Amino acid sequence: MKVIVAGNKRNIMKAPVAAIAATLLLAFVVVLYNISGNPSEKGVLSPTNVRADESSISAALSTLEYFGASSAEEAVDIWSKGVCARNGLTQYSVMNSELKEQYLSVAEGKYGGLLFPADEKTIDGWYISDIQELEDGRTKVQVQFSISDASGQSAAAIAELTVSEEAGYAALSSVAVEKALYAFTGIG
Repeated sequence: MKVIVAGNKRNIMKAPVAAIAATLLLAFVVVLYNISGNPSEKGVLSPTNVRADESSISAALSTLEYFGASSAEEAVDIWSKGVCARNGLTQYSVMNSELKEQYLSVAEGKYGGLLFPADEKTIDGWYISDIQELEDGRTKVQVQFSISDASGQSAAAIAELTVSEEAGYAALSSVAVEKALYAFTGIG
């Protein structure tokens, strides 16, 4: 399928579109069949349940703006925004096929989904601290995050990403993060 975006033709792979559609369908199903806590009301929506699921739907919808990255820097930017938002769906959107499989098994096994719970730690900012073009055409990128907690303590954490091309898009083929980033990425 070809889509014209801002005057440029762009091929969109069927797999990412199917993945996004599946994500939206899953979010919709979660809202419709949410259990309100009372077994006699199974499948009944309550204002409390709807509010809890609004964040899931919002996270899924915010991922829709990322249909693929055209450069290593763009892939890293999208992934990093997903890390800051604790949105594994956004992180997942720029991974290659193999990494997506590994990521799902790790993140869903630990959290039961791809939206990671908030805690007292937040990311104040991030920047790309190093980029290296590898001989095999891949790009190795180091991203530094500044993380702070409720007491005001701040620390740095590094993520090392490898970006390669998959079906005409830049996609992450490996992700290694320091322990401080586990809760933001679902890794660990």
